[in-house]
Amino acid sequence: MSGRIMTRKYYFLIVIAALSHLPNAASQGQCDATTQACPEHSTCAADNTNCECDEGYKPNVAGDGCVAKGLSDACSADTECSAVTDSLCGTDLPRKCICKASHKPHGTDGTCIPKVIGGQCSTDVDCNVDNSQCTENKCECTDAYKYQDTDDICIAKGLNDECSANTDCSAVTDSICGTDSPRKCICKASHKPRETDGTCEPKGLDDDCSGDTDCANVAEAICGTDSPRKCICKNTHIPHETDGTCVTKVIGGQCSINGDCIVDNSQCTDNKCECTDAYKYQETDDTCIAKGLNDDCTANTDCSAVTDAICGIESPKKCICKDTHKPHETDGTCEPKVIGGSCSNNENCNVDNSQCNTEGKCECTDAYKYQGSDDTCIAKAVNELTCTDKLNQCEDITNAECDDENEKCRCSLGFTMNANTCVGNTAAHTTIGFASMFCCFLALLIT
Repeated sequence: MSGRIMTRKYYFLIVIAALSHLPNAASQGQCDATTQACPEHSTCAADNTNCECDEGYKPNVAGDGCVAKGLSDACSADTECSAVTDSLCGTDLPRKCICKASHKPHGTDGTCIPKVIGGQCSTDVDCNVDNSQCTENKCECTDAYKYQDTDDICIAKGLNDECSANTDCSAVTDSICGTDSPRKCICKASHKPRETDGTCEPKGLDDDCSGDTDCANVAEAICGTDSPRKCICKNTHIPHETDGTCVTKVIGGQCSINGDCIVDNSQCTDNKCECTDAYKYQETDDTCIAKGLNDDCTANTDCSAVTDAICGIESPKKCICKDTHKPHETDGTCEPKVIGGSCSNNENCNVDNSQCNTEGKCECTDAYKYQGSDDTCIAKAVNELTCTDKLNQCEDITNAECDDENEKCRCSLGFTMNANTCVGNTAAHTTIGFASMFCCFLALLIT
């Protein structure tokens, strides 16, 4: 009996002795009192009996060395967690190594990585993702940005992203925050989404609109009133065939008032733009140019662009020069005729056989008449000359005499009129000569 008690006593002492030499939480084996030698990252305790791991280290699993402390290991100061970059010693009890507020634990390798959107923070500095901020102790993207989960970044908001103010949509030029609920980024009224790249491009002709300002990107365009309302050109303009602009309305375009036809010298007639009466359409440059001589007309005013021109009466009626004028040979104007033109003396009338009359007009002299085709004075025929007591134009023509009854010149007996001269008549002269000879023969016989 006493033998069993002794055996148990010695066994207990052996166990106590063995336990006294096991490493504690902060030690790593016994150390030599003389050399004080301990494993790497440990030092000999003050009692010179046990090796203790250095600050920032802990016993390894085997108990024969020290390894760096990691996340979630016990600590009392930040320096104990220095082996893990961007970590510190937390303040919550029991205190442990944790990542800084701007970081979070990596999922597998025990490191601290920058905090993604949604992580805890206390200031904006804690949120080190570009375009992020700290809101209510959580990192989130700033207003004009949204979270892209695939690579933990904040990217600019685009069209159709949710917003609360226009500034939320500032990354897209010419966009605003719409008013319909839920509010989303949309293009301004004057712009529309570009199908290819998510930007806003100016509205053009035929795009939807609600007011003229929606069409302001196209000069001279307005928002039409027909439903659905579209951007259209003003009444004074028409769409360009290719470039989407509004160009000045040409002759023949639709109109409602004269003001719609902004081509110089045009007017609105029967809801179409046309040139005014004194002008005609020049297709090469879509202009109205003044009518000239030989252009169609209906009234003298149609020819008013040419000074001293009138609308003739022959059909088809054309612009012609007044009777007192004739067409200039080269420049399409009307120049004064000499005969019929104003004068103050005979020298002003430089047509042969013309003179200045008492009314201050050039006229042909008495023996001449006016030939309009070439503005000249030509000699009158013998029987067109006047002979009176005061004026005997026959005196200037050889072999002419005055017919007192008609007061016109005539050729003397034996002469025939040849325009403005009198020429001898051969048959008449022969008869007169024979009669004279016969008379002389009779006289001789009588004597």
